[in-house]
Formats: sequence, C-alpha cells, structure tokens
Amino acid sequence: MAERKVTVLPLVTNVVAAFLDNPALHGGDAALTTTIQLETLGGEVYQLPLSANGMKGLMKVIGSLDEARAALGIPPSDKEPTKQ
Repeated sequence: MAERKVTVLPLVTNVVAAFLDNPALHGGDAALTTTIQLETLGGEVYQLPLSANGMKGLMKVIGSLDEARAALGIPPSDKEPTKQ
C-alpha cells in the first residue's frame, strides 16, 4: 500500500458551526454533505466537509471515547475502540 500524506491541523478548541450543504444546488451531482467549522487555538477557522460515510465514521470514533460519552451523559462503553 502506498504511503499516505497526513495533514495535521492545529489544536481545535471550538466547533463554530455545522451545516448541511447540497452540492446539487450549485450544479454538482454529488451527495449531501455536512460541513463542520472548527476554530483553532490561534483563531483560524477550518471547514471540514464530510460525506455521510465520513460523518458516520467520525461519530463512531468520537462515540467510542469515554470522555465524549460522559460529556453527552452516556454511560461508558464496555467495548474497546476498533480501528477504522
């Protein structure tokens, strides 16, 4: 397998916004996406567009973290996180 380039964002300290975007409205033929705006410690804002599959994977990973579950009032998971 070829080595992939990994881009590391600066520390994200806030989620500024999240919204649905329909590329078909702009003449594209792509599926609905969710865009999340992330703010860094330095104040920069990054947009993270996610496909439905990308959103599902992100939610599964975050949902497996006990810290995230506690913040949402969900009991800790008894399952180990799985590699995505």
